[in-house]
Amino acid sequence: MSRVIYDEYHIPYTEQSNGWVNTRCPFCGDTGEHLGCAPNSSVYHCWKCGWHPADITISKLLGVSIDEARRVLATNRQGVPTARSNIDANRKVHIHPFKLPPNGPLTKLHGNYLRQRGFDPVQLARQWGLRSTGPIALLDGINYARRVLIPIKWGGEVVTFQARDTTGLSGTKYLACPADREVKSIKSILYIDEEYWATHDTCILVEGVTDVWRLGPAAGATFGIDFKLEQVLAVPRHMKRIWILYDPEPQAQRQARQLKVKLQMMGKDVQLHVLDGTDPGDLSQNEADYLVKQLIQ
Repeated sequence: MSRVIYDEYHIPYTEQSNGWVNTRCPFCGDTGEHLGCAPNSSVYHCWKCGWHPADITISKLLGVSIDEARRVLATNRQGVPTARSNIDANRKVHIHPFKLPPNGPLTKLHGNYLRQRGFDPVQLARQWGLRSTGPIALLDGINYARRVLIPIKWGGEVVTFQARDTTGLSGTKYLACPADREVKSIKSILYIDEEYWATHDTCILVEGVTDVWRLGPAAGATFGIDFKLEQVLAVPRHMKRIWILYDPEPQAQRQARQLKVKLQMMGKDVQLHVLDGTDPGDLSQNEADYLVKQLIQ
């Protein structure tokens, strides 16, 4: 089946004598053709970085969403080709140029909001590039007014953003970048200090950006408990030991256990840690520093 998809979408490949079809692996920067697919199956295995799910693999090879990749797989199982134009029409990410809503440096209002939560706004602006929005900050008809603007980097460039309400009056604490302007979907990446994560092999996975601000560069966020498999695969291969520190609510802990299983399937040493009745972002800085010291030894 993979050969049919590769032919249809013009993906270069080599067919081996044993029937396996090989192409470049989109997960590990492969410069050869190490990603193999077994004959008459959807089993994908890279000889450098291991096994990968079929839907994630096709999503990355074609540059489409997971849902669209599943449709491609289902359609080809039935022996019916799909039109490439249908794939392009269903792309949801980066249809329009990426841009931020109107913004400026952190104001006194935004700084006070962060200080009230125990953060140093100067440090956060320096480390994470935080900005602020004014009383009117429209983008695609969405008003991001009076929010802390949080640029999110991946691969060294800003690819999406979140915006946190500072007034307490909005029914939506966080507003995200419109999906059709994201360079990469927020649910396919992690909120991390890329320089730190490139040079360390132990990390802490948390839910949100404020948890990362509190715990520091060893922490990375999945943008909520509804993590996606792409985010699991986004954890660097050299990360050997991972702590999962989701909020203590039962639903969050169920998701934490599922995340643990998926990371263990990748050969990681994974441990769960639960705080007693509080979220990581609500710890005092001294408490957070002590916790990180205990976990990251």
